Amino acid sequence: MSQPSATVWEVIEALARRGLLRAARGSLVAGDAGAPARGVLVADGVTPSTVERARERDAGLILCRRPPWRGRLRHMRAGSAAAELLSALLGSGAAVVVAGAALEESVPGPADVLAAALGLDGVQPLEPWKRERLFKIVVFVPHGYEDGVRAALAAAGAGHIGNYDSCAFETPGTGTFRPLAGAQPFIGAEGRLERVAEVRLETIVPASRRAAALAAMLAAHPYEEPAYDLIPLANEGPVRRARGRVGELRKALALSELAEAAAAALGGEWHGLGRPDARVRRVAVLAGGGRRGLAAAAAAGAEAVVACGLGDDEAVESPLPVVRASARTARRLIVEDGAARIRTALAEEGLTVPVWADPGEGAEEWRVVAPEGGRP
Repeated sequence: MSQPSATVWEVIEALARRGLLRAARGSLVAGDAGAPARGVLVADGVTPSTVERARERDAGLILCRRPPWRGRLRHMRAGSAAAELLSALLGSGAAVVVAGAALEESVPGPADVLAAALGLDGVQPLEPWKRERLFKIVVFVPHGYEDGVRAALAAAGAGHIGNYDSCAFETPGTGTFRPLAGAQPFIGAEGRLERVAEVRLETIVPASRRAAALAAMLAAHPYEEPAYDLIPLANEGPVRRARGRVGELRKALALSELAEAAAAALGGEWHGLGRPDARVRRVAVLAGGGRRGLAAAAAAGAEAVVACGLGDDEAVESPLPVVRASARTARRLIVEDGAARIRTALAEEGLTVPVWADPGEGAEEWRVVAPEGGRP
């Protein structure tokens, strides 16, 4: 028997927990939240062609960076582009979810793809502005069973601190309990007070893995009624949203060489704005971010910016030399990276939903442009 598909709302909630949507509420702009998702088509925007490709793949959900229309639909003229799009959506039965800047600014995200392609060292988030909340799980386990419970928690995503996993602390002690009528105790007998050698096991878990970690802990625990605490922490959690990344090239490159490196590593079309022979080493990478991202890059001491999704006006007004992807190349990089991370997130959330990337139509080409008369 085939497994039933997750609903559109279950997919929305899972992606919101993982920071791939700004929030669950308000992200659905068209369609039925209770309908089966069947599949997710990740796109830059929504056009009748996008809807047709979703229909061909039997995708019940289109997740896009940009909303299909501006503002609320208060009225619509027959024959208009908005009317044609809405008619196509209603005919397909596909729901539409808007991710906004979440796909561009998430950590990890497309900025990490840029940083890795350029071989940046010492990469740090650029102007991080959202961190994930942390919790502590404290559970009391009979002596001899703590290793299995700890391993289950670690496999579910608990106990991860920086570059370390399986982080936990144990304290030996004595637990007391008396099984009542109807209980089926792992240790002891009904009506008799028991004193058992136990281990207090505590570990840390991010909010996005809290439910999975608790479920894994309860499944691995031998007791019928495990005793545990879930404690919210004031510690700073991992960065989940940032304007971009900043790091160091292994050696200084001319701006033209930086453009060539981006094109060679990532394909597509890249344009340079600045003196081609200007040598740079500290580089910021943006997958969006706009003027705020450029200002953050300058404040972080970057000497140049490599960007996707940067508009013409933003590039011209940049305080730093810029190497930027064409609009088509930016769409491809952001949409393909977003689809890959959505696919992983849904699998880790236990949802069996196929995911496809739809960066748009058109032939791809690339060239490097580093004009002589650019900004010094």
